[in-house]
Amino acid sequence: MEKGPIRDYMGRPLMTLTNDSNPWWAIFKQAITAAGGKLAKPEILASTTDARYMRQMSIPTLGFSPMTNTPILLHDHNDS
Repeated sequence: MEKGPIRDYMGRPLMTLTNDSNPWWAIFKQAITAAGGKLAKPEILASTTDARYMRQMSIPTLGFSPMTNTPILLHDHNDS
């Protein structure tokens, strides 16, 4: 697993923590479980979200895709 900085050159977060130290993650995880869903390992898909702009404003941001058992084909050759 490649690890890099978690803050930009101005000290702003580059990603939102996905562990129980983040109260929003705990609520998100609880809601998914309550709906009968399962969470996979969190992934960073920087090219698929505008969340980076919110994080630059120090707003923790989570995104998700409700598609299960589906390969990630964002911006694939046929742009499915």
